[in-house]
Amino acid sequence: MAKLLLACLKPLTTDDDAGSTPRTTTNGSPDGYQSSAASSSQERRKVAYVELLRRSREPFGIGVEGGTDRHQPAHIAHLRPGGVADKSQALQTGDRILSINGTSTEHLMRSEIAALLDNAGNVVNLEIAYEASPDEEEDESGVLKKTAFLTLTRERNSFGFTISGGSKERRPITVSHVAVGSSAFRHGVLKAGDRVLQINGSDVTAVSQLEAVTLLQSSDDTCTLEIEYDITVHGESLSLLFLFVPLFPPSCIFLSFFLLLLLTPSLLFDTSVDLHSPLSPSLHPLSSPNLPSTRTQHNPGPQFSRD
Repeated sequence: MAKLLLACLKPLTTDDDAGSTPRTTTNGSPDGYQSSAASSSQERRKVAYVELLRRSREPFGIGVEGGTDRHQPAHIAHLRPGGVADKSQALQTGDRILSINGTSTEHLMRSEIAALLDNAGNVVNLEIAYEASPDEEEDESGVLKKTAFLTLTRERNSFGFTISGGSKERRPITVSHVAVGSSAFRHGVLKAGDRVLQINGSDVTAVSQLEAVTLLQSSDDTCTLEIEYDITVHGESLSLLFLFVPLFPPSCIFLSFFLLLLLTPSLLFDTSVDLHSPLSPSLHPLSSPNLPSTRTQHNPGPQFSRD
């Protein structure tokens, strides 16, 4: 069922603020979130909401540690290579797990935390805390620019995506469409609106669309891309809360809007839900050439409901 995304800003009682991935942690340990070593580390602390989707009986590939019996906050100890979480590019070792499907992990033992993941079904929603790396560039509008590398396989003489823009149009080379069921689609990372920086190691930031297409066509059976995408950050004292409202019946929309208007002074509306796996995103990505995206929802394949 189609859904409308209402992103509602609410004050936090902590120093965390809304953010997304990828990222690094202090000393590779969750203890870095509580370290008094540097106030700058506290200022870079972020909170993100990540939705992962898996096939039936497929593990999410997340190894957890911590809990009340371990005297540590719940955190990601390891990610299984090639697993759903690893492919999402939204999580990293050391990320703190604040809640799983709305259940806080603050007072849970490790076994209880692991059970929440195991029993989550095919979809799990994680609230995570991480420390943004210093190289996460934020512009004046509160947008972080992120980059990612991916390798696609040619199928039926196509990699499964189209591009637009180029130097002649005075716009960056941008992914305009990802074909459903294609190699790019199943990879789960590339989304419409992503900017292409490199193709097989060649810089395409100042080339024409024809030159970029030629580079793609001259690729062998695989193509390596460097892409750039945006993550919207809403200030140091705000957290991004995603509420999903079915478009049917229509009365639900107006009722939800009225209630949210009463509860919050400001609302951000976006009907372009780009499931950039993982918290699109992107959601993982709410991505278009002119619209910043929040990657909070991630998807390992075509079974999603993705920055």
